[in-house]
Amino acid sequence: VKVDTDTSATGEQDTLTFTTQNWNTDQPVTVSAAEDGDADDESTSISVSASGGGYSEARGTVSINVTDDDQGTLTLPSSTVTVNEGNTTTFDVRLSEQPSATVTVTLTQPSNADVKVDTDTSATGEQTTLTFTTQNWNTDQPVTVSAAEDGDADDESTSISVSASGGGYGEARGTVSINVTDDDAGTLTLPSGTVTVNEGTTTTFEVRLSEEPTGPVTVTLAQPSNADVKVDTDTGTNGEQNTLTFTTTDWNTARSVTVSAAEDGDVDDESASISVSASGGGYSEARGTVSINVTDDDQGTLTLPPGTITVGEGGTTTFDVRLSEEPTGPVTVTLAQPSNTDVKVDTNTTDTGEQNTLTFTTTDWNTAQAVTVSAAEDGDADDDSASISVSASGGGYGEATGTVSINVTDDDTGTLTLPSGTITVGEGTTNTFSVQLSALPSGTVTVTLAQPSNTDVKVDTDTGTNGEQNTLTFTTSDWSTARSVTVSAAEDGDTDDESASISVTASGGGYGEARGTVSIEVTDDDAGTLTLPSGTITVDEGNTNTFSVQLSALPSGTVTVTLAQPSNTDVKVDTDTGTNGEQNTLTFTTSDWSTAQSVTVSAAEDGDADDESTSISVSATGGGYDDANGTVSVDVNDDDAGTLTLPSGTVTVGEGGTTTFDVRLSEQPSATVTVTLA
Repeated sequence: VKVDTDTSATGEQDTLTFTTQNWNTDQPVTVSAAEDGDADDESTSISVSASGGGYSEARGTVSINVTDDDQGTLTLPSSTVTVNEGNTTTFDVRLSEQPSATVTVTLTQPSNADVKVDTDTSATGEQTTLTFTTQNWNTDQPVTVSAAEDGDADDESTSISVSASGGGYGEARGTVSINVTDDDAGTLTLPSGTVTVNEGTTTTFEVRLSEEPTGPVTVTLAQPSNADVKVDTDTGTNGEQNTLTFTTTDWNTARSVTVSAAEDGDVDDESASISVSASGGGYSEARGTVSINVTDDDQGTLTLPPGTITVGEGGTTTFDVRLSEEPTGPVTVTLAQPSNTDVKVDTNTTDTGEQNTLTFTTTDWNTAQAVTVSAAEDGDADDDSASISVSASGGGYGEATGTVSINVTDDDTGTLTLPSGTITVGEGTTNTFSVQLSALPSGTVTVTLAQPSNTDVKVDTDTGTNGEQNTLTFTTSDWSTARSVTVSAAEDGDTDDESASISVTASGGGYGEARGTVSIEVTDDDAGTLTLPSGTITVDEGNTNTFSVQLSALPSGTVTVTLAQPSNTDVKVDTDTGTNGEQNTLTFTTSDWSTAQSVTVSAAEDGDADDESTSISVSATGGGYDDANGTVSVDVNDDDAGTLTLPSGTVTVGEGGTTTFDVRLSEQPSATVTVTLA
């Protein structure tokens, strides 16, 4: 803002002169406001002062308001923004000049809902505003445009309306044009497989567009090079029509195409192909081919064996193949190897490996050709069966097929799988073992287990049924599942381990010769014990007493019972007083085991008066009594009564004097002795 008191003079003058003559005449002052780079209205003030003529104290201020003539605009893309369908792109927005305050730019979502605007892709949803300040007003801010996939092949266009508010940009407006490049190339929907038509008949297939076109589409089907095959898109019109028309309203309605195959003079199946192309509506690049197979109605057949061919396991046999009529050319007959891999087909046994083709010509077509069938040995006892699929090609025999049935006579005899070792069962308990067949039977097999001759041992094949069952049944469907057999051993009155054997036989299903034996070992649970005195044996000092020893059960052999001499050497054990010295063993046999045997205990005199006690350890060996042991407690009643040794004569003491005498025990006491003198 400038002040000029004289615009005719160069520069800005800033003084006015008043005289006594013109003091009351207005003098003009010019105020100018220069253009600036913003859109803001501005204000300022001019200070005014005077001097001379009595006006030295005159002062004042003139306020100035500058009205800005700049209108802010938005800097938007000058050309159309292009985005590919299914992708995103960006464009920039900027202010044309510095605003007077914060400016908010708002972008309206396009009317085409497939196109979205987002001013902040880091935030959830599509944001539609940008904010410019007086500091960042000249910095580009990006806007992201996304185009969703749609179901047509059309390029599309739309526009984004842009407006601003605040900071002197209230009138700023603009539009961004958007072009969406579609990524869908229209294709033709044709049959995915070969279309088959019988000779002398017709069939149809359908043609359809993959998606909505941008305009009419014409589909053209070329007539096949095989002149016997014709295409017709409109059988209601004379001649073979070969075009189809789709519009934007009926594009998703399938069109039917008729294929006809004329009769010919051969027996061959034939093939042809129909080239399909399109034009218009975004389908100019659409191409395809429809494959046609013509099934000839003139067919030769194969002469195969009318019944089943039988071959022994490990052997071979042959059968013949022949054509029913003269072919139009060479015929190759192929015999598929059976799914049963034990059976093999060979059309030429002089060559290595199994050959599986035969060739007939127009000259030898009526000569039978031999095929060899072999059956390998297998691990089961079953007769097997197999089938050989036979097909032909060429010479009008393309549809000729047949099957040859094979029966294999098995030469294997099934066996029983039994335990390889001895089965152990504790007396009074049970154990189990498994029985299984070695190979698939030809029918139901019954396995029988004979009860052992040892009647304490029993076999049971079904513990859920009363009594001991002794048969197992295997079928052709469960033959490989092992069966469980329970063996029980009853308690008996001896201590002997025992053994038994179970004879196993089978019948039916090719197992008539199957035999076996299962060995059983019974562990006896009777551990022999010694019958000894239940209470303490009492013997008087200087005397003897006896007690009995007996076995609890029949031993399996001779048992020796040993009685250890007590640690108290005054007490002695003697099992045979008729023999010098103290004997300390007893012998029991299987015949006298139940007869008690007597043992003598003696107690020697000693020099004290104490009753004493001791014990005799008893053990046994042999006859199942190795773990038998025990102890016999012995009490000794002492026969010595202790006495006091006193002076043997009268003790004399003088009147008024003293004397002494001695007191002593006669023998060692068993505890402290208090002697009282009254």
